[in-house]
Amino acid sequence: RLLQPFPRIHAAAASCLISLSQPSKCKAESLQAHLQPLLERLFGLLGSSPVFVREEAMTAVATLAQVRQTHPPAAQAVARLD
Repeated sequence: RLLQPFPRIHAAAASCLISLSQPSKCKAESLQAHLQPLLERLFGLLGSSPVFVREEAMTAVATLAQVRQTHPPAAQAVARLD
């Protein structure tokens, strides 16, 4: 039932994800366990959702990618060795 199409809720959820996963506030390891299901849902929204939902979903994907790029786990592991 929760997967039924509710575009405004989907857009609001993507917007919340954008706010919570800003690179200045979020570390990649915090998202690591959730990254795959989050991206699957966001990419699912890109397919047949209204434009305003797709815009929020694409921004959320970009924000998650930015967090991954800003705080890559491998770089942090190397930094700990120094």
